[in-house]
Amino acid sequence: MPITSISFFHFPKGQRWWAFSQMRTGPGKLAKIKGLHFAKLMGSGHGAGFSAKPNWSVYSLLGVWDSLDDFLTFQHHNWGGQYFQRSDEAVTLLQHPIKVKGQWSGQEPFSEEKPHGQTAIRGIITRATIRPGQLIRFWKQVPHTSRATEAAEGRLFSLGIGEWPWIQQATYSLWESEEAMRQFAYKSKAHQEAIRMTHEYDWYSEEMFARFEPLATLGTWQGQPLIEPAEVPTFSAVPPPTEHPALAKAVGKKTAS
Repeated sequence: MPITSISFFHFPKGQRWWAFSQMRTGPGKLAKIKGLHFAKLMGSGHGAGFSAKPNWSVYSLLGVWDSLDDFLTFQHHNWGGQYFQRSDEAVTLLQHPIKVKGQWSGQEPFSEEKPHGQTAIRGIITRATIRPGQLIRFWKQVPHTSRATEAAEGRLFSLGIGEWPWIQQATYSLWESEEAMRQFAYKSKAHQEAIRMTHEYDWYSEEMFARFEPLATLGTWQGQPLIEPAEVPTFSAVPPPTEHPALAKAVGKKTAS
Protein backbone atom coordinates (compact mmCIF):
# COMPACT_ATOMS: atom_id res chain seq x y z
CA MET A 1 0.00 0.00 0.00
CA PRO A 2 1.62 3.31 -1.05
CA ILE A 3 2.43 6.04 1.43
CA THR A 4 3.09 9.71 0.72
CA SER A 5 5.80 11.63 2.52
CA ILE A 6 6.54 15.32 2.54
CA SER A 7 9.69 16.50 4.30
CA PHE A 8 10.92 20.00 5.10
CA PHE A 9 14.61 20.66 5.77
CA HIS A 10 16.26 23.72 7.27
CA PHE A 11 19.96 24.06 6.42
CA PRO A 12 22.55 26.12 8.31
CA LYS A 13 24.72 28.56 6.35
CA GLY A 14 27.52 26.08 5.75
CA GLN A 15 25.18 23.60 4.03
CA ARG A 16 23.02 25.88 1.90
CA TRP A 17 25.14 25.65 -1.24
CA TRP A 18 24.99 21.86 -1.05
CA ALA A 19 21.20 21.99 -0.68
CA PHE A 20 20.85 24.39 -3.60
CA SER A 21 23.09 22.27 -5.84
CA GLN A 22 20.86 19.23 -5.28
CA MET A 23 18.05 20.99 -7.13
CA ARG A 24 19.97 20.31 -10.34
CA THR A 25 21.34 16.84 -9.63
CA GLY A 26 18.70 15.50 -7.24
CA PRO A 27 15.90 14.56 -9.69
CA GLY A 28 18.20 12.13 -11.51
CA LYS A 29 19.18 10.52 -8.21
CA LEU A 30 15.58 10.26 -7.06
CA ALA A 31 14.67 8.41 -10.26
CA LYS A 32 16.94 5.56 -9.13
CA ILE A 33 15.59 5.17 -5.58
CA LYS A 34 13.94 1.82 -4.91
CA GLY A 35 10.22 1.98 -4.18
CA LEU A 36 9.85 5.68 -5.07
CA HIS A 37 7.50 6.10 -8.01
CA PHE A 38 6.87 9.86 -7.85
CA ALA A 39 9.07 12.55 -6.31
CA LYS A 40 9.49 16.32 -6.33
CA LEU A 41 12.48 18.12 -4.86
CA MET A 42 11.53 21.74 -4.19
CA GLY A 43 12.87 24.99 -2.89
CA SER A 44 10.80 27.35 -0.78
CA GLY A 45 9.69 30.95 -0.51
CA HIS A 46 9.20 33.29 2.39
CA GLY A 47 5.76 33.56 3.97
CA ALA A 48 2.83 31.20 4.38
CA GLY A 49 2.01 30.59 0.72
CA PHE A 50 3.36 31.35 -2.74
CA SER A 51 6.26 33.79 -2.56
CA ALA A 52 8.42 35.45 -5.19
CA LYS A 53 11.29 35.74 -2.69
CA PRO A 54 13.30 32.49 -2.36
CA ASN A 55 14.25 31.13 1.04
CA TRP A 56 17.69 29.59 0.51
CA SER A 57 17.69 27.82 3.88
CA VAL A 58 14.55 25.66 3.45
CA TYR A 59 13.92 22.84 0.97
CA SER A 60 11.24 20.19 0.62
CA LEU A 61 10.98 16.66 -0.73
CA LEU A 62 7.69 15.03 -1.67
CA GLY A 63 7.59 11.30 -2.35
CA VAL A 64 5.06 8.57 -3.11
CA TRP A 65 6.51 5.30 -1.84
CA ASP A 66 5.54 1.69 -2.39
CA SER A 67 5.92 1.07 1.36
CA LEU A 68 7.05 2.54 4.64
CA ASP A 69 10.15 0.34 4.44
CA ASP A 70 11.20 2.05 1.22
CA PHE A 71 10.90 5.50 2.81
CA LEU A 72 12.87 4.49 5.92
CA THR A 73 15.57 2.94 3.74
CA PHE A 74 15.84 6.24 1.86
CA GLN A 75 16.44 8.06 5.15
CA HIS A 76 19.53 5.89 5.64
CA HIS A 77 20.52 5.92 1.96
CA ASN A 78 23.94 7.40 1.17
CA TRP A 79 22.44 10.39 -0.70
CA GLY A 80 19.00 10.56 0.86
CA GLY A 81 20.41 10.36 4.35
CA GLN A 82 22.54 13.44 3.71
CA TYR A 83 19.42 15.61 3.75
CA PHE A 84 18.70 14.53 7.31
CA GLN A 85 22.37 14.70 8.34
CA ARG A 86 23.26 18.07 6.78
CA SER A 87 20.10 19.90 7.86
CA ASP A 88 19.93 21.33 11.37
CA GLU A 89 16.21 20.58 11.56
CA ALA A 90 13.88 18.37 9.55
CA VAL A 91 10.28 17.26 9.77
CA THR A 92 8.36 14.67 7.74
CA LEU A 93 4.66 14.01 7.49
CA LEU A 94 3.56 10.52 6.47
CA GLN A 95 0.07 10.66 5.04
CA HIS A 96 -2.35 9.27 2.52
CA PRO A 97 -4.46 11.14 -0.06
CA ILE A 98 -8.21 11.29 0.43
CA LYS A 99 -9.18 13.75 -2.34
CA VAL A 100 -7.25 14.64 -5.49
CA LYS A 101 -8.02 16.81 -8.50
CA GLY A 102 -5.71 17.67 -11.37
CA GLN A 103 -2.26 16.59 -12.52
CA TRP A 104 1.37 17.19 -11.66
CA SER A 105 3.87 17.09 -14.53
CA GLY A 106 1.25 15.30 -16.59
CA GLN A 107 0.86 12.56 -13.98
CA GLU A 108 -1.72 11.56 -11.40
CA PRO A 109 0.62 10.46 -8.59
CA PHE A 110 -1.89 10.16 -5.74
CA SER A 111 -4.57 7.47 -5.46
CA GLU A 112 -7.50 8.43 -3.25
CA GLU A 113 -8.20 6.35 -0.14
CA LYS A 114 -10.94 6.47 2.46
CA PRO A 115 -10.01 8.40 5.62
CA HIS A 116 -8.89 6.21 8.50
CA GLY A 117 -10.60 8.55 10.96
CA GLN A 118 -7.40 8.77 13.01
CA THR A 119 -7.46 12.58 13.13
CA ALA A 120 -9.54 15.52 11.94
CA ILE A 121 -6.37 17.35 10.81
CA ARG A 122 -5.91 17.71 7.07
CA GLY A 123 -2.88 18.40 4.91
CA ILE A 124 -3.37 20.27 1.64
CA ILE A 125 -1.18 20.55 -1.43
CA THR A 126 -2.09 23.17 -4.02
CA ARG A 127 0.28 23.48 -6.95
CA ALA A 128 0.28 25.08 -10.37
CA THR A 129 2.34 25.88 -13.43
CA ILE A 130 1.75 29.55 -14.18
CA ARG A 131 1.41 30.65 -17.79
CA PRO A 132 4.30 32.98 -18.74
CA GLY A 133 1.87 35.60 -20.03
CA GLN A 134 0.10 35.69 -16.65
CA LEU A 135 3.13 35.93 -14.35
CA ILE A 136 2.87 39.66 -13.59
CA ARG A 137 -0.87 39.57 -12.90
CA PHE A 138 -0.52 36.41 -10.78
CA TRP A 139 2.30 37.73 -8.60
CA LYS A 140 0.52 41.01 -7.98
CA GLN A 141 -2.30 39.06 -6.34
CA VAL A 142 -0.08 36.73 -4.32
CA PRO A 143 0.70 39.02 -1.33
CA HIS A 144 -3.03 39.51 -0.60
CA THR A 145 -3.67 35.76 -0.56
CA SER A 146 -0.53 35.03 1.51
CA ARG A 147 -1.51 37.53 4.19
CA ALA A 148 -4.98 36.01 4.35
CA THR A 149 -3.47 32.53 4.71
CA GLU A 150 -1.20 33.63 7.56
CA ALA A 151 -4.20 35.08 9.42
CA ALA A 152 -6.56 32.17 8.75
CA GLU A 153 -8.19 30.59 11.79
CA GLY A 154 -7.44 26.89 12.13
CA ARG A 155 -4.21 26.98 10.10
CA LEU A 156 -1.52 24.95 11.84
CA PHE A 157 1.26 25.31 9.29
CA SER A 158 1.84 26.42 5.72
CA LEU A 159 4.82 26.92 3.47
CA GLY A 160 5.27 27.94 -0.15
CA ILE A 161 7.39 25.49 -2.14
CA GLY A 162 8.15 25.00 -5.81
CA GLU A 163 10.20 23.32 -8.51
CA TRP A 164 10.99 26.47 -10.47
CA PRO A 165 10.95 30.00 -9.03
CA TRP A 166 7.99 32.13 -10.15
CA ILE A 167 6.62 29.52 -12.61
CA GLN A 168 6.02 26.17 -10.87
CA GLN A 169 4.66 26.88 -7.43
CA ALA A 170 3.00 24.93 -4.63
CA THR A 171 1.82 25.35 -1.06
CA TYR A 172 1.62 22.73 1.65
CA SER A 173 -0.67 23.59 4.54
CA LEU A 174 -2.03 21.87 7.64
CA TRP A 175 -5.49 22.64 9.03
CA GLU A 176 -7.06 21.58 12.32
CA SER A 177 -10.11 20.26 10.44
CA GLU A 178 -11.83 20.16 7.07
CA GLU A 179 -14.23 22.79 8.36
CA ALA A 180 -11.37 25.22 9.08
CA MET A 181 -9.99 24.59 5.61
CA ARG A 182 -13.40 25.20 4.02
CA GLN A 183 -13.94 28.38 6.00
CA PHE A 184 -10.76 29.80 4.53
CA ALA A 185 -11.39 28.49 1.03
CA TYR A 186 -14.96 29.76 0.71
CA LYS A 187 -15.21 32.72 3.08
CA SER A 188 -11.83 34.46 2.77
CA LYS A 189 -12.32 37.46 0.47
CA ALA A 190 -8.70 37.35 -0.70
CA HIS A 191 -8.93 33.65 -1.52
CA GLN A 192 -12.23 34.06 -3.31
CA GLU A 193 -10.78 36.91 -5.36
CA ALA A 194 -7.82 34.73 -6.31
CA ILE A 195 -10.21 31.99 -7.45
CA ARG A 196 -12.22 34.49 -9.50
CA MET A 197 -9.09 35.81 -11.20
CA THR A 198 -7.84 32.27 -11.84
CA HIS A 199 -10.97 31.54 -13.87
CA GLU A 200 -11.08 34.93 -15.55
CA TYR A 201 -7.46 35.07 -16.67
CA ASP A 202 -6.70 31.34 -16.98
CA TRP A 203 -3.52 31.70 -14.94
CA TYR A 204 -2.43 28.07 -14.98
CA SER A 205 -1.40 25.63 -17.69
CA GLU A 206 -1.58 22.81 -15.10
CA GLU A 207 -2.86 22.65 -11.56
CA MET A 208 -3.54 20.19 -8.76
CA PHE A 209 -5.35 20.13 -5.45
CA ALA A 210 -4.77 17.21 -3.06
CA ARG A 211 -6.11 16.65 0.44
CA PHE A 212 -4.33 14.28 2.85
CA GLU A 213 -4.97 12.59 6.17
CA PRO A 214 -1.77 12.68 8.27
CA LEU A 215 -0.77 9.32 9.77
CA ALA A 216 2.45 10.14 11.63
CA THR A 217 5.14 12.81 11.87
CA LEU A 218 8.91 12.49 12.22
CA GLY A 219 11.00 15.26 13.72
CA THR A 220 10.21 18.87 14.58
CA TRP A 221 9.93 22.28 12.96
CA GLN A 222 11.10 25.39 14.80
CA GLY A 223 11.54 23.16 17.83
CA GLN A 224 7.99 21.82 17.84
CA PRO A 225 6.12 18.91 16.22
CA LEU A 226 3.89 20.05 13.37
CA ILE A 227 1.03 18.11 14.93
CA GLU A 228 0.54 17.41 18.62
CA PRO A 229 1.36 13.77 19.47
CA ALA A 230 -2.13 13.35 20.94
CA GLU A 231 -3.52 13.81 17.41
CA VAL A 232 -0.92 11.97 15.32
CA PRO A 233 2.03 9.87 16.59
CA THR A 234 5.37 11.72 16.48
CA PHE A 235 8.70 9.93 16.14
CA SER A 236 12.37 10.90 15.99
CA ALA A 237 13.73 12.29 12.72
CA VAL A 238 15.42 9.05 11.64
CA PRO A 239 13.79 6.14 13.49
CA PRO A 240 16.19 3.41 14.66
CA PRO A 241 15.14 -0.18 13.92
CA THR A 242 13.64 -0.56 17.39
CA GLU A 243 11.11 2.18 16.62
CA HIS A 244 10.13 0.78 13.26
CA PRO A 245 7.34 -1.51 14.57
CA ALA A 246 5.69 1.37 16.43
CA LEU A 247 5.88 3.58 13.35
CA ALA A 248 4.52 0.80 11.15
CA LYS A 249 1.58 0.42 13.53
CA ALA A 250 0.94 4.18 13.44
CA VAL A 251 0.65 4.28 9.66
CA GLY A 252 -1.04 0.92 9.27
CA LYS A 253 0.43 -2.58 8.97
CA LYS A 254 -0.42 -2.82 5.27
CA THR A 255 1.69 0.26 4.58
CA ALA A 256 4.81 -1.36 6.00
CA SER A 257 4.42 -4.69 4.21
